[in-house]
Amino acid sequence: PVVENVTACFWTDGSGARHLDPFCVDFVDDPNDMVMAGYVIFHLLWVLSFVHALCVFITGYSVGIWYFSPFDDDGEKMMPHGNTVCDCRLLFTSYCVGFTHHMGTLALGSLICTIAWIIKTLIQWATSVEDQKEPNAMVKCILRCTACLAECTYRFLESISEQAYIQTALLSTGFCESGRVS
Repeated sequence: PVVENVTACFWTDGSGARHLDPFCVDFVDDPNDMVMAGYVIFHLLWVLSFVHALCVFITGYSVGIWYFSPFDDDGEKMMPHGNTVCDCRLLFTSYCVGFTHHMGTLALGSLICTIAWIIKTLIQWATSVEDQKEPNAMVKCILRCTACLAECTYRFLESISEQAYIQTALLSTGFCESGRVS
């Protein structure tokens, strides 16, 4: 059906029948709705960052197991359980170790990266809003310097976090110790 008009979370089709849109969220000017939306968006970003951290951990753990496996008599790598190449069991083992033994490490690193990304994004947004206004050279300079500092800080924290995940996979240490070593 063709949607002719949309009011709140209802739409009217060509025959005049009103239908409730199940995918519509009707935000009013209630501050609690905005806080809840921000809370949900923050957690979605944190989950995405956690999945990225888990992927880096799985890669580091799998490569570490492969690299430190001994060679057999024929000169081939002897993987755990008699395998000679990486297979799904090694990836599944890496996932289980990361999810069961190092979940806190991955969550802390991803939380730090998420907070840094949000701060960086808010500063970039403020810079773009200020660029649309009448130019004030001092404010523009301060915002651009702050945006540059926020970008550098975010990239630094992201790099340290990824190296910490790899150190955690190899040495089985916590986030702070792994970040210090990396």
